[in-house]
Amino acid sequence: MIKRESLHKKLAIAAMAGMLMLLLTITCVAQTPLVINVTENCSDCSANASACENEEGSMTYAGTSHSPGLEDTVQEMPVTVGATNSVPGRATLVSPKDTIGSKNPTFVWRCVPGSTQYRIKVVTANDQSLIKQTSWLDAEDVLLSDQICTINIGLNLLKGSYRWQVQAKNLKGTGEWSYLTSFKYLLKIPGRTTPLSPQGLISTTTPTFVWTAISAATEYNLQVCVNAGGNTYLKVVDEMFDAYLVTNGLRCSAFLPLPGDDVVYFWRIRAHNDAGYGPWSSYWYFETVCGDGQRAVKKELNKKSSAAKKLTRPQRMQDHS
Repeated sequence: MIKRESLHKKLAIAAMAGMLMLLLTITCVAQTPLVINVTENCSDCSANASACENEEGSMTYAGTSHSPGLEDTVQEMPVTVGATNSVPGRATLVSPKDTIGSKNPTFVWRCVPGSTQYRIKVVTANDQSLIKQTSWLDAEDVLLSDQICTINIGLNLLKGSYRWQVQAKNLKGTGEWSYLTSFKYLLKIPGRTTPLSPQGLISTTTPTFVWTAISAATEYNLQVCVNAGGNTYLKVVDEMFDAYLVTNGLRCSAFLPLPGDDVVYFWRIRAHNDAGYGPWSSYWYFETVCGDGQRAVKKELNKKSSAAKKLTRPQRMQDHS
Protein backbone atom coordinates (compact mmCIF):
# COMPACT_ATOMS: atom_id res chain seq x y z
CA MET A 1 0.00 0.00 0.00
CA ILE A 2 2.80 2.39 0.97
CA LYS A 3 4.66 1.64 -2.29
CA ARG A 4 1.52 2.38 -4.35
CA GLU A 5 0.97 5.73 -2.59
CA SER A 6 4.63 6.62 -3.14
CA LEU A 7 4.31 5.71 -6.82
CA HIS A 8 1.20 7.88 -7.21
CA LYS A 9 3.00 10.83 -5.58
CA LYS A 10 5.97 10.46 -7.93
CA LEU A 11 3.68 10.34 -10.97
CA ALA A 12 1.83 13.46 -9.80
CA ILE A 13 5.11 15.32 -9.25
CA ALA A 14 6.35 14.29 -12.70
CA ALA A 15 3.12 15.43 -14.34
CA MET A 16 3.31 18.79 -12.57
CA ALA A 17 6.93 19.24 -13.64
CA GLY A 18 6.00 18.40 -17.22
CA MET A 19 3.24 21.01 -17.24
CA LEU A 20 5.62 23.65 -15.86
CA MET A 21 8.21 22.85 -18.53
CA LEU A 22 5.53 23.10 -21.25
CA LEU A 23 4.37 26.51 -20.00
CA LEU A 24 7.97 27.73 -19.85
CA THR A 25 8.57 26.55 -23.43
CA ILE A 26 5.44 28.32 -24.75
CA THR A 27 6.46 31.55 -23.00
CA CYS A 28 9.94 31.45 -24.55
CA VAL A 29 8.58 30.82 -28.04
CA ALA A 30 6.00 33.62 -27.74
CA GLN A 31 8.67 36.13 -26.70
CA THR A 32 11.12 35.16 -29.43
CA PRO A 33 10.89 37.40 -32.56
CA LEU A 34 9.91 35.63 -35.75
CA VAL A 35 12.64 35.74 -38.37
CA ILE A 36 11.18 35.53 -41.89
CA ASN A 37 13.38 34.61 -44.80
CA VAL A 38 11.80 35.27 -48.20
CA THR A 39 13.41 34.29 -51.46
CA GLU A 40 13.30 36.67 -54.39
CA ASN A 41 12.07 34.02 -56.81
CA CYS A 42 8.66 32.76 -55.75
CA SER A 43 8.23 30.45 -58.72
CA ASP A 44 10.09 27.57 -56.99
CA CYS A 45 7.85 26.09 -54.33
CA SER A 46 10.23 23.39 -53.16
CA ALA A 47 10.55 22.25 -49.62
CA ASN A 48 13.40 24.71 -49.09
CA ALA A 49 11.53 27.77 -50.43
CA SER A 50 10.58 30.48 -47.95
CA ALA A 51 7.73 31.95 -50.03
CA CYS A 52 5.33 30.02 -52.24
CA GLU A 53 2.68 31.34 -54.54
CA ASN A 54 -0.88 30.07 -54.21
CA GLU A 55 -4.04 30.58 -56.21
CA GLU A 56 -6.26 33.66 -56.00
CA GLY A 57 -3.33 36.01 -55.53
CA SER A 58 -2.13 34.85 -52.12
CA MET A 59 1.41 34.11 -50.96
CA THR A 60 2.36 31.77 -48.13
CA TYR A 61 5.42 32.97 -46.24
CA ALA A 62 7.25 30.34 -44.16
CA GLY A 63 9.05 31.79 -41.15
CA THR A 64 11.40 30.07 -38.71
CA SER A 65 11.58 31.05 -35.04
CA HIS A 66 14.82 30.32 -33.21
CA SER A 67 14.82 29.73 -29.41
CA PRO A 68 17.94 28.73 -27.41
CA GLY A 69 17.75 25.10 -26.35
CA LEU A 70 14.63 24.42 -28.44
CA GLU A 71 14.05 23.01 -31.88
CA ASP A 72 13.37 25.51 -34.65
CA THR A 73 9.66 26.14 -35.19
CA VAL A 74 8.33 26.78 -38.70
CA GLN A 75 5.14 28.79 -39.17
CA GLU A 76 3.29 29.47 -42.42
CA MET A 77 1.47 32.78 -42.81
CA PRO A 78 -0.80 33.33 -45.84
CA VAL A 79 -0.69 36.93 -47.07
CA THR A 80 -2.84 38.30 -49.94
CA VAL A 81 -0.83 40.54 -52.24
CA GLY A 82 -3.06 40.83 -55.32
CA ALA A 83 -4.21 38.47 -58.03
CA THR A 84 -0.97 36.92 -59.19
CA ASN A 85 -2.27 34.26 -61.55
CA SER A 86 -1.51 36.51 -64.55
CA VAL A 87 0.00 39.86 -65.47
CA PRO A 88 -2.38 42.86 -65.27
CA GLY A 89 -4.41 43.97 -68.25
CA ARG A 90 -4.51 47.41 -69.83
CA ALA A 91 -5.76 50.33 -67.76
CA THR A 92 -8.75 52.38 -68.95
CA LEU A 93 -8.00 56.10 -68.83
CA VAL A 94 -10.61 58.60 -67.61
CA SER A 95 -9.05 62.08 -67.55
CA PRO A 96 -7.50 64.39 -68.65
CA LYS A 97 -8.87 64.27 -72.19
CA ASP A 98 -10.08 66.74 -74.81
CA THR A 99 -9.41 70.36 -73.77
CA ILE A 100 -8.21 71.09 -70.25
CA GLY A 101 -7.56 74.32 -68.39
CA SER A 102 -4.81 73.27 -65.98
CA LYS A 103 -1.06 73.06 -66.60
CA ASN A 104 -0.87 70.57 -63.73
CA PRO A 105 -3.75 68.15 -64.31
CA THR A 106 -4.78 65.28 -62.06
CA PHE A 107 -4.63 61.92 -63.83
CA VAL A 108 -7.53 59.51 -63.35
CA TRP A 109 -7.88 55.92 -64.57
CA ARG A 110 -9.84 52.79 -63.71
CA CYS A 111 -8.12 50.33 -61.40
CA VAL A 112 -6.72 47.17 -62.99
CA PRO A 113 -7.62 44.04 -60.98
CA GLY A 114 -4.59 42.32 -59.46
CA SER A 115 -2.24 45.28 -59.90
CA THR A 116 0.19 46.18 -57.17
CA GLN A 117 1.90 49.13 -58.88
CA TYR A 118 1.33 51.67 -61.67
CA ARG A 119 3.38 54.17 -63.63
CA ILE A 120 2.35 57.09 -65.87
CA LYS A 121 3.96 58.46 -69.02
CA VAL A 122 3.18 61.83 -70.61
CA VAL A 123 4.47 62.76 -74.09
CA THR A 124 3.92 65.50 -76.63
CA ALA A 125 1.26 64.74 -79.23
CA ASN A 126 3.33 65.72 -82.27
CA ASP A 127 6.70 64.00 -81.89
CA GLN A 128 6.09 61.79 -78.81
CA SER A 129 8.82 63.61 -76.88
CA LEU A 130 8.84 62.47 -73.28
CA ILE A 131 7.50 65.04 -70.82
CA LYS A 132 7.56 62.84 -67.73
CA GLN A 133 7.47 59.19 -66.78
CA THR A 134 6.94 58.40 -63.12
CA SER A 135 8.65 55.67 -61.17
CA TRP A 136 6.49 52.74 -60.08
CA LEU A 137 3.73 53.91 -57.72
CA ASP A 138 2.22 51.56 -55.14
CA ALA A 139 -1.43 50.85 -55.88
CA GLU A 140 -2.49 51.77 -52.36
CA ASP A 141 -1.02 55.27 -52.84
CA VAL A 142 -3.13 56.05 -55.91
CA LEU A 143 -6.43 54.36 -55.00
CA LEU A 144 -9.31 56.83 -54.76
CA SER A 145 -11.90 54.05 -54.49
CA ASP A 146 -12.15 50.35 -55.32
CA GLN A 147 -12.60 51.29 -58.99
CA ILE A 148 -10.73 54.56 -59.54
CA CYS A 149 -7.05 55.52 -59.26
CA THR A 150 -5.83 59.10 -59.31
CA ILE A 151 -2.65 61.10 -58.80
CA ASN A 152 -1.17 64.51 -59.50
CA ILE A 153 2.40 64.09 -60.76
CA GLY A 154 3.43 67.74 -60.58
CA LEU A 155 3.51 68.86 -64.23
CA ASN A 156 4.04 72.40 -65.50
CA LEU A 157 2.75 72.14 -69.05
CA LEU A 158 3.06 74.73 -71.78
CA LYS A 159 0.09 75.41 -74.03
CA GLY A 160 -0.17 72.57 -76.50
CA SER A 161 -1.32 69.00 -77.14
CA TYR A 162 -0.19 65.95 -75.18
CA ARG A 163 -0.82 62.22 -74.78
CA TRP A 164 -0.63 60.03 -71.71
CA GLN A 165 -0.85 56.37 -70.75
CA VAL A 166 -0.65 54.09 -67.72
CA GLN A 167 1.07 50.74 -67.17
CA ALA A 168 0.32 48.25 -64.37
CA LYS A 169 2.30 45.38 -62.88
CA ASN A 170 2.16 42.73 -60.17
CA LEU A 171 4.24 39.75 -58.98
CA LYS A 172 3.71 37.93 -62.26
CA GLY A 173 5.12 40.72 -64.39
CA THR A 174 4.39 43.97 -66.18
CA GLY A 175 1.22 44.50 -68.19
CA GLU A 176 0.94 46.36 -71.47
CA TRP A 177 0.73 50.14 -71.65
CA SER A 178 -2.80 51.49 -71.89
CA TYR A 179 -3.96 53.01 -75.15
CA LEU A 180 -2.87 56.63 -75.51
CA THR A 181 -5.34 59.36 -74.58
CA SER A 182 -4.89 62.88 -75.97
CA PHE A 183 -5.59 66.21 -74.32
CA LYS A 184 -4.91 69.84 -75.12
CA TYR A 185 -3.95 72.49 -72.59
CA LEU A 186 -5.31 75.97 -73.30
CA LEU A 187 -5.14 78.98 -71.03
CA LYS A 188 -8.74 80.02 -71.66
CA ILE A 189 -11.56 80.96 -69.29
CA PRO A 190 -14.16 78.15 -69.18
CA GLY A 191 -17.64 78.61 -70.59
CA ARG A 192 -20.98 78.85 -68.85
CA THR A 193 -22.51 75.77 -67.27
CA THR A 194 -26.24 75.08 -66.88
CA PRO A 195 -28.00 73.91 -63.69
CA LEU A 196 -30.21 70.82 -64.12
CA SER A 197 -31.49 69.96 -60.64
CA PRO A 198 -32.82 70.50 -58.02
CA GLN A 199 -35.65 72.69 -59.23
CA GLY A 200 -39.08 73.43 -57.82
CA LEU A 201 -40.47 71.57 -54.82
CA ILE A 202 -38.25 68.89 -53.25
CA SER A 203 -38.75 66.77 -50.12
CA THR A 204 -35.18 66.52 -48.81
CA THR A 205 -32.62 68.79 -47.19
CA THR A 206 -29.78 66.76 -48.69
CA PRO A 207 -30.28 67.15 -52.45
CA THR A 208 -27.86 66.17 -55.19
CA PHE A 209 -26.99 69.14 -57.37
CA VAL A 210 -26.60 68.36 -61.08
CA TRP A 211 -25.24 70.61 -63.85
CA THR A 212 -23.69 70.35 -67.31
CA ALA A 213 -19.95 69.66 -67.51
CA ILE A 214 -17.47 72.11 -69.05
CA SER A 215 -14.50 70.44 -70.75
CA ALA A 216 -11.88 73.00 -69.69
CA ALA A 217 -13.01 73.20 -66.06
CA THR A 218 -10.69 72.11 -63.28
CA GLU A 219 -13.05 73.19 -60.48
CA TYR A 220 -16.66 74.25 -59.96
CA ASN A 221 -17.96 76.88 -57.56
CA LEU A 222 -21.50 76.23 -56.30
CA GLN A 223 -23.49 78.79 -54.31
CA VAL A 224 -26.86 78.45 -52.58
CA CYS A 225 -28.66 81.60 -51.38
CA VAL A 226 -31.78 82.54 -49.44
CA ASN A 227 -33.84 85.71 -49.60
CA ALA A 228 -33.34 87.80 -46.45
CA GLY A 229 -36.00 90.33 -47.38
CA GLY A 230 -36.41 92.70 -50.29
CA ASN A 231 -33.46 92.46 -52.65
CA THR A 232 -31.10 91.11 -49.97
CA TYR A 233 -29.80 87.58 -50.49
CA LEU A 234 -27.51 85.66 -48.19
CA LYS A 235 -25.16 82.83 -49.18
CA VAL A 236 -25.73 79.73 -47.08
CA VAL A 237 -23.52 77.44 -49.19
CA ASP A 238 -20.36 78.38 -51.10
CA GLU A 239 -18.40 75.27 -52.10
CA MET A 240 -15.60 74.37 -54.53
CA PHE A 241 -15.47 70.92 -56.20
CA ASP A 242 -12.62 69.33 -58.16
CA ALA A 243 -13.92 68.65 -61.66
CA TYR A 244 -12.51 65.12 -61.86
CA LEU A 245 -14.38 64.14 -58.68
CA VAL A 246 -17.83 65.33 -59.76
CA THR A 247 -17.77 64.80 -63.55
CA ASN A 248 -19.38 61.78 -65.18
CA GLY A 249 -19.58 62.15 -68.94
CA LEU A 250 -21.51 65.29 -69.90
CA ARG A 251 -22.84 65.95 -66.41
CA CYS A 252 -21.54 66.83 -62.98
CA SER A 253 -23.16 66.11 -59.64
CA ALA A 254 -22.43 66.84 -55.99
CA PHE A 255 -24.22 66.02 -52.76
CA LEU A 256 -24.76 68.91 -50.33
CA PRO A 257 -26.69 69.17 -47.05
CA LEU A 258 -28.78 72.32 -46.58
CA PRO A 259 -29.16 74.28 -43.34
CA GLY A 260 -32.94 73.92 -43.00
CA ASP A 261 -36.24 72.71 -44.41
CA ASP A 262 -39.34 74.60 -45.57
CA VAL A 263 -37.02 77.18 -47.09
CA VAL A 264 -36.92 78.78 -50.54
CA TYR A 265 -33.42 78.50 -52.03
CA PHE A 266 -31.71 79.78 -55.16
CA TRP A 267 -28.55 78.17 -56.51
CA ARG A 268 -26.02 78.80 -59.26
CA ILE A 269 -22.76 77.32 -60.53
CA ARG A 270 -19.62 78.45 -62.38
CA ALA A 271 -16.47 76.76 -63.69
CA HIS A 272 -12.86 77.64 -62.89
CA ASN A 273 -9.41 76.83 -64.31
CA ASP A 274 -5.92 78.36 -64.52
CA ALA A 275 -7.25 81.29 -66.57
CA GLY A 276 -9.88 82.25 -64.00
CA TYR A 277 -13.59 81.92 -63.33
CA GLY A 278 -16.14 81.46 -66.07
CA PRO A 279 -19.50 83.26 -66.02
CA TRP A 280 -22.15 82.37 -63.44
CA SER A 281 -25.09 80.29 -64.55
CA SER A 282 -28.58 81.63 -64.08
CA TYR A 283 -30.18 81.07 -60.67
CA TRP A 284 -32.51 78.14 -60.17
CA TYR A 285 -35.29 78.15 -57.62
CA PHE A 286 -36.17 75.22 -55.36
CA GLU A 287 -37.89 74.76 -52.03
CA THR A 288 -37.34 72.08 -49.39
CA VAL A 289 -40.55 70.70 -47.88
CA CYS A 290 -40.39 68.13 -45.08
CA GLY A 291 -42.75 66.64 -42.47
CA ASP A 292 -45.91 68.60 -41.62
CA GLY A 293 -44.69 71.46 -43.74
CA GLN A 294 -44.90 69.25 -46.81
CA ARG A 295 -48.62 68.71 -46.43
CA ALA A 296 -49.18 72.42 -45.83
CA VAL A 297 -47.21 73.47 -48.86
CA LYS A 298 -48.82 70.89 -51.12
CA LYS A 299 -52.20 72.35 -50.16
CA GLU A 300 -51.22 75.80 -51.30
CA LEU A 301 -48.63 74.81 -53.89
CA ASN A 302 -50.04 76.69 -56.89
CA LYS A 303 -50.65 79.94 -55.02
CA LYS A 304 -47.33 79.91 -53.20
CA SER A 305 -45.25 78.91 -56.22
CA SER A 306 -46.79 81.65 -58.37
CA ALA A 307 -46.16 84.28 -55.71
CA ALA A 308 -42.58 83.14 -55.20
CA LYS A 309 -41.80 83.25 -58.90
CA LYS A 310 -43.22 86.77 -59.25
CA LEU A 311 -41.51 88.22 -56.20
CA THR A 312 -38.19 86.42 -56.28
CA ARG A 313 -37.42 85.46 -59.87
CA PRO A 314 -33.77 84.35 -59.98
CA GLN A 315 -32.92 86.50 -62.99
CA ARG A 316 -33.95 89.64 -61.06
CA MET A 317 -31.51 88.93 -58.27
CA GLN A 318 -28.49 91.15 -58.09
CA ASP A 319 -25.24 89.38 -58.87
CA HIS A 320 -22.95 88.87 -55.89
CA SER A 321 -19.68 86.99 -55.46
